[in-house]
Amino acid sequence: MMGLSEKQDDEIKLIEKSQKQQVDLITAENDKILSATLHEQISSETQKLETIFKSALQSQQRQHEETLAIMKSNMKKETSALEEQLRSQNEMKQVLDRVQKRTVEISEVVASSLKQREDELRRKEIEMARAEREIIEDEQVQLDIEEKRV
Repeated sequence: MMGLSEKQDDEIKLIEKSQKQQVDLITAENDKILSATLHEQISSETQKLETIFKSALQSQQRQHEETLAIMKSNMKKETSALEEQLRSQNEMKQVLDRVQKRTVEISEVVASSLKQREDELRRKEIEMARAEREIIEDEQVQLDIEEKRV
C-alpha cells in the first residue's frame, strides 16, 4: 500500500508541479500582456506629452517672435524720434551760432560807430575850444583896440 500511496504522492507532486508550471506560464503571459499594454499606454502618453510640448514650444516661439518684432518696431520708432530730435537740436544750435555771430558783428559795428562818434565829438570839442579861444582872443584884441582908442 505504501507503493500506491507513494505513487499517488508522486502523481500529486507532478500535478502540482504541472499546475505550478501552468500558473507560471499564465503569469508570464499575463506579464507580457500587461507589459505590452503598459508599454502601449506609456508610448501613447509619451506621444501626447511630446505633442503638448511641441505645441507649447511653438506657441512660446511665436510669442517670443511677436514680442521681438514689437520691440524692434518700438526701437525703430524711438531711434527715429531721437534722430529727429538730434537733427532739430543741431538746427537750433546752428541758428543760435548764427545769432551769436551776428550779435558779435553788430556789437563790433556799434562799438566802432560809437568810437567814431566819440572821436568826432572830441574833434568838434577841440574845434569849438579853438573857435572859442579865437573868439576870446578876438574879443580881447577888440577890447585892447577900443581901450587904445579911448
